[in-house]
Amino acid sequence: MWLQIFSRTTGAISTRERTKPASVRYRSLRAGIGAVTSRTVSSWLRIASVTNCAWNVAEASRCWRISLDTTIDAVVPITAKATRALTPSWMSSRDIPGVRLMSGLLSDEPRVGYIGKAEYAGPSRPPTRAAPSPGLWASERGSASLVPMNVERAMVIFAHPDDAEFGTAGTVASWARSGIEVAYVCVTDGSAGSNEPGVVREELAEIRMAEQRAACDVLGVEDLTIVGIQDGYVELTLDLRRALTREVRRFRPDVLVAPDPTRYWDDSRSYINHIDHRTVGQACMAVANPDSSTRPMFPELLAEGFEPHELPYLWIGTFGAEADTYIDITETIETKIEALRCHKSQIHDWPVDEWIRDRARERAEGHGFEYAEAFKTFKLREREEERRQADEASAGDSGGQGRG
Repeated sequence: MWLQIFSRTTGAISTRERTKPASVRYRSLRAGIGAVTSRTVSSWLRIASVTNCAWNVAEASRCWRISLDTTIDAVVPITAKATRALTPSWMSSRDIPGVRLMSGLLSDEPRVGYIGKAEYAGPSRPPTRAAPSPGLWASERGSASLVPMNVERAMVIFAHPDDAEFGTAGTVASWARSGIEVAYVCVTDGSAGSNEPGVVREELAEIRMAEQRAACDVLGVEDLTIVGIQDGYVELTLDLRRALTREVRRFRPDVLVAPDPTRYWDDSRSYINHIDHRTVGQACMAVANPDSSTRPMFPELLAEGFEPHELPYLWIGTFGAEADTYIDITETIETKIEALRCHKSQIHDWPVDEWIRDRARERAEGHGFEYAEAFKTFKLREREEERRQADEASAGDSGGQGRG
């Protein structure tokens, strides 16, 4: 028995020794296969994870787009409703005689309202010829203006009711008396013109628009357009630029009078200029170039019948040393004061008469006038008639020198 056990054990050991190399190779092969399999499985898992993540992102994106579309569908009517709610009710009533109301900037529909005493809807009216009165202009050396300018139509764009009366009403009255057609464009509704508790914006806006119409009647301005943006909320938007471009292309002025976009404070640093003034000034600069004169700008205006218009002159009212043109308002300063007093909600008991006279007297000092308004001016385009007059004057000077 012991021999059998010994024999079997010896045989087993011998067999194990003979098969040991094969066993080692097998185990190595199995380990290699296991490692490869593990890496393969791991790679597939990573691929599956990335794929799942991508699917999740795509699904999330799809859900987000659906949600966004749903939100937009829900918000647009609400926004439109809110826009209508923000538009004062008086603007839709059109019950202010002599005022052309623009009932909102978000609409692409042509505006219909009042110009002067007649209803207006459509493209620009034909020009009215008028010769400027001599002696109204005095220009400093380096001025871009001509003396006298060939002005038939002038447009004044300003931010709030009473802005034009404070700044340029004497000049406007002089122009109107000489037969020049003047248009006013007021950008805001003036509804922030009071700090009194309990004052309602819509009620104040209606009062201020009526005051502006009364001031226009005093000055002889029949064409008044109210853009109607809420006072204090003017921003330099494409909608504002389009609205002002529409008015310039409609009226086709020879000179545009605009607020100063660069004036942040006064010389004494006691007054910070209202942001609405500066923003309207910036919008006017965009209207001057490129909006009014460039055909590709706001093509929807072409469909309304408003062809591009190149502004010959741009004037900016100024109170400092930058002025190059001074307008004699000695004969119209009382008219300016009377127009300013139409803004009763703003003037109250303020002795505005002497304040206006003092400022106008300062402007006129050294220019041979008693009272004046001051501007910095830009000549943007020389018209054929002006070029011919300049050539004739030059030829006359040359002829005189030759005879001497």
